[in-house]
Amino acid sequence: MAEELRRILKMVEEGRISAEEAERLIRALQDTRLAPREVKTKVQTPRTFEDSLEKAISNFVQSILNSVFNTVGRQLSTALGEENVGEVFKGFGKWENLPENAYGINVLDGDVHINTSPDSHLPPGQYSEKELTLPENADVFVAVVDGNISLDGNFSDIRIHIVDGNMRLKGHFETLSLNIVDGDAHVHTDLNDLCVDVNQIDGKTVAEPGYRLEGTKLIYGEGKRKVRGTIVSGDLYIHPL
Repeated sequence: MAEELRRILKMVEEGRISAEEAERLIRALQDTRLAPREVKTKVQTPRTFEDSLEKAISNFVQSILNSVFNTVGRQLSTALGEENVGEVFKGFGKWENLPENAYGINVLDGDVHINTSPDSHLPPGQYSEKELTLPENADVFVAVVDGNISLDGNFSDIRIHIVDGNMRLKGHFETLSLNIVDGDAHVHTDLNDLCVDVNQIDGKTVAEPGYRLEGTKLIYGEGKRKVRGTIVSGDLYIHPL
């Protein structure tokens, strides 16, 4: 509870909430802590990726709606429109409509490392392995719950979904789509012709100098290669390769 109290006091100090709002948050936090916990008597079955993903997103959405984090919730509503917060994550980590030439990777509880090699002949499809070597310029869609993602090599279209984990990418890509909840993203790439347009809630972007601003976009050169998406409760770092 001490950490939550520090966060509330910090929000007051930064002017993000009033003293009255802080008082209500602290009361709500105390009520939550004092609430009786449900005693589970059922035999626990192994978690599937889908179950854990749904639970992680549900918990995150509930934390936004919870009064302790209502400032982040208001930021989400403002940044993403009036739609229901849960709808934003409706398709998170689901690759049912995977393109024929793409690699879909779903992993629960663990770190994932993906690289590329001209010698790889791995066929496209759905995978759950944590270590994969793909052909050069592959399209890769990765979803991880409670783990980190690292990618090294040359890719075409990259789509990243993470709940409670960080991403590190080192290499080339045409498009990088990020959907990250409670984690940071480090992108090491050639900054020529790069456009960064990532919506961030409760986070910041740290980028190498040399870009120009066009609205909310950070553009290097002509900005033909794209970094886009949403990061909630995490930072984005753009590094030169």
